[in-house]
This record gives sequence, C-alpha cells and structure tokens, in this order.
Amino acid sequence: MSLFKSSQNGWCAVCGLPADHLHHVVYRQHCPAGTEWDVRNGLALCYGCHEAHHTGARRIRLDVLRRDNLAFAREVLGAAADDYLARRYLTGAKDGGSLGA
Repeated sequence: MSLFKSSQNGWCAVCGLPADHLHHVVYRQHCPAGTEWDVRNGLALCYGCHEAHHTGARRIRLDVLRRDNLAFAREVLGAAADDYLARRYLTGAKDGGSLGA
C-alpha cells in the first residue's frame, strides 16, 4: 500500500481522510498478468469511499483519477479504456451518488 499512498501523501483521493485502502483503477481481474500492481493503477482511498464505490452506493467520479491512472488504463486496455472507465466511474453530475469534490 505504501507505493500507492505515497502518490497522495497518505490521503484518500476522494474525501481527504487518511487512506487505508488500495483501489485498482483497472480492476485486478481485468489487468494483463503482471500489471495489476503497477503504481499507476493504484488510487489510495479511505475504507468508506472504497466500500461505497464497490457496493455501488456512490461511484468515484472519473475526474478524481490521476493522469497516470488514466494513462495506465489506456496502455493496458487500448481502445476499450474509455468505455471501461465510463462504465465503472461517474463521468458527470448525473446523480447525487457520486464520490469526489
């Protein structure tokens, strides 16, 4: 976790609380072998934000992801990256169930 936390100085990328969970921007099962732990694929989150995203209670907004997260997704997923990200992250203010400032 320390590699991922270091990119955000130990704070949740969504709410700013101390980060204690690692979120894979491209979910591990969708990563080519050997790339799932690439630091560019990590986003440090607090437990509440991570749980809310994965249960569907509140999705993380796409604009919360860092440039290196997006670059990693495009590198490993190619042309399918934008669709993949749009299906898993909130791309606009469509509802009140979004995570991010």
